[in-house]
Amino acid sequence: MKKIICIVLSIIFYILGIIGLCIPVVPQIPFLIVGTFFMALASKTFKKKITQTKFYKKHLKEEVEKHESIKRFLET
Repeated sequence: MKKIICIVLSIIFYILGIIGLCIPVVPQIPFLIVGTFFMALASKTFKKKITQTKFYKKHLKEEVEKHESIKRFLET
């Protein structure tokens, strides 16, 4: 059930991000980031691909490891 909810939420946020690309008043980056976050929660292979990127290793890995609440949430 959690997986289905995360997939639906990621699709909704991706759609809002795409709408934000077309309409300059709507911000697109936060919606795309949240959509990616929910997709990583739903799919282990997607999460593995995201965590193997240079950007993640350079900018986000330290922050995730520093904060126990984020690490615990991503491990579930």
